[in-house]
Amino acid sequence: MHPTPDLSLSAAGGGASPHAASQADSSPAAAHAASHAPGPAAAAHVARTAVWALGVLADPGRRPPAVLHPLGFLCFPLLRAPGVGVCVHVWLPGRSEFTPPLATSPIHAHSWDLVSFVLLGRIGNEVVRTEPAEPDAATHRIYEIRSAGGADEVVPTGHCVRCVREEIRYTGAGGVYRLPDGEFHSSVVDEGSGAATVLLADSRGGRDRALGPLRPSGAPGRVPRRHAPAALAKLAAQTVLAVPFPAPAARTPEEPWRSR
Repeated sequence: MHPTPDLSLSAAGGGASPHAASQADSSPAAAHAASHAPGPAAAAHVARTAVWALGVLADPGRRPPAVLHPLGFLCFPLLRAPGVGVCVHVWLPGRSEFTPPLATSPIHAHSWDLVSFVLLGRIGNEVVRTEPAEPDAATHRIYEIRSAGGADEVVPTGHCVRCVREEIRYTGAGGVYRLPDGEFHSSVVDEGSGAATVLLADSRGGRDRALGPLRPSGAPGRVPRRHAPAALAKLAAQTVLAVPFPAPAARTPEEPWRSR
């Protein structure tokens, strides 16, 4: 187990211990506390968290096993604490054979606020607006994703919606993007290219959701999570660590740019 950074920084103010103060610029807690600050401050703190995350990723003794995510990336869960989490997500080109099958559509909404620093490549987030609709006029049904015991349970709800794709917001290396809890979206990576992000999550206590087929008869129920093969996880870590650390982009999280 790698040491957990001092989470008291999020509420310590001027009363933090000397040890906490020495970690103030690089701990995930500091970035988490600042993630709702004005854009430039949030971006700077998230970038410092990325430095901490890369240090964990570079140390095989501290690096956690990677989880194969059905949305096509490897997830290194670096920190799990009440109400807060830090992960590194890595998309490797040409490795789709390792991706678990997706039980729903790629359009999903988190139960937590998300702030991500892009380490390499370019991430596009397509924002989707949903409107309640009767089944005969709907495009999707909402499913809840209930995670427990190393597995995800995909549960259909009684809510059907019509979805409208609004825009794609692209963020390149050194940039920071935000996604509030409850906002439906799908993430895309340039075909044939790799990408990686450091993600900070601030839980809002709800459930993750996804859009899926209107008829729930084919829902798979409980889907066990799978760890990536050790060689693939090592390749993902090496891919991220081989790239020079990107300078924070001039654009702030409140200034996304769109595809044309």
